[in-house]
Amino acid sequence: MKRIIPIKLDEDVDLRATIESYRIIQQHVSEIAYNSKKNLSALELHRVAYPKVKGKLKSQLICTAIRSVASEYAKLRKRRKRVCGPIHFNKARALFLIGKGKRDACPPRSETIRIWTSAGRKGIRYSIPKRFAPLLKRVKSYDAIAVRIKNDRLVATLSITLVPLENHGSLPAGVSINNKSEIGVVDSSGRSMRIITIAQNVMEETSQKTKRRLNKRLAARKADGLETRSVRRVLKRLSRRRYMRIKTFCHTAANKLIEWVKRGTILAIEDLRLPPPSKRRRACNRPHFYEILRRRIEEKSELAGIPIYYINVAKSKDRCSMCGDAGNSTNYKFHCKSCGNKEPASKNAALNIRNKFTVTRPWAAVNQP
Repeated sequence: MKRIIPIKLDEDVDLRATIESYRIIQQHVSEIAYNSKKNLSALELHRVAYPKVKGKLKSQLICTAIRSVASEYAKLRKRRKRVCGPIHFNKARALFLIGKGKRDACPPRSETIRIWTSAGRKGIRYSIPKRFAPLLKRVKSYDAIAVRIKNDRLVATLSITLVPLENHGSLPAGVSINNKSEIGVVDSSGRSMRIITIAQNVMEETSQKTKRRLNKRLAARKADGLETRSVRRVLKRLSRRRYMRIKTFCHTAANKLIEWVKRGTILAIEDLRLPPPSKRRRACNRPHFYEILRRRIEEKSELAGIPIYYINVAKSKDRCSMCGDAGNSTNYKFHCKSCGNKEPASKNAALNIRNKFTVTRPWAAVNQP
C-alpha cells in the first residue's frame, strides 16, 4: 500500500543547486526528444541523450530526469495532443530514489535524511506533520523523496510503502450513494448518518444552466462562421471547476464515512452498473461521481483496515426497508403507502443494502480492495 506524505526540509544551498541542475538537464533532454522527430521510448531516449548530459549530475539522477521527460511526451501522445515545440520545464523539482548503496538518498533516520547533492552526500534535517506520525510506525520501505522549489522555499514529499492492516470485520454497514451528492450509512446497531450538501447541488444546477447557455452560444457562433475559441475556453474552465468541486466533496465524504464507522465494520456498498464513457466526447469523459467516491472510500478504508464488499441490490431506493413493497422516493424523502414508513431515501436504501448483505453474506462473489 503506497502513501505520499509531506515533509519539511531545512534550507540548503547545495540542494537548491542540485534541483536547478536537474531542471536544466530535463530541458536539454526535452529539446533532444523534440528534435529527434520520432516517438522515442524511455530506453531509446536514454541511449540518445545520456552521452550528451553525462557528468553534470549523479548518473542515477540523470537517468531519473530522462525518464521523467519521456513520460511527459508519452502523456501528450496518449492524449493525442499536437506537439508544437519542446516541453518547457520551468518549475525546479527533482526526484531522489531512496535505498541502500549508490541510491540518491538514504532511508531517513530520527531527525536527518542523507541526500546526494552537487557537493556530495549531506545530512539534511526534516520534520513530519503530527497527523502523519502514526503512518511511520507502519512503514515497510521508503521509496523516494520529491523536492521542489515553491515560493522560494523547499517543499518535499516522501513516498512510502505501508504494511497493510488485517481486514477482519463482522458488523455490516450499508452504504447508499445518490448522484445528487447524498450518501446514507446505517450500521448493524441501527446508527445512521447522512452526508449531503445543499450548496453542492445548487452549484451543480447553476453550472448546468451556464453550460447549456454556452453551448447555445457556441452553436450560434459556429453557424455564423465566427471564432469559437473564447467560448470553448470558458466551457473547459467550467468543466474543470465542476470536476474539482466533485473531487473535493468525495474526498471530504470519504473521510467522514471512515471516521464514523467503528472498528470491525464491513462496508457493504451498492454495486452500480455504469455505462462505459463515449469515445466521441473525450474532453468530457471525466470519471463519474460514483467512481470518484468509490476510489476515495477504497483508499481510506484500506488505510484504516476496513474491508469493503460490493453487492448488487436491485431497486434499493424504491423498496421499503420495513415491508419490502414499492414506495415513492422524491426530494431525498421516502414514503411507503403500504406500511406508512417515512424516512430519508438514503437511509432506506442503506437499510436495504445492509439487510441484503446480512442475509446473503456473498463471501465468494464479492470485490475486495
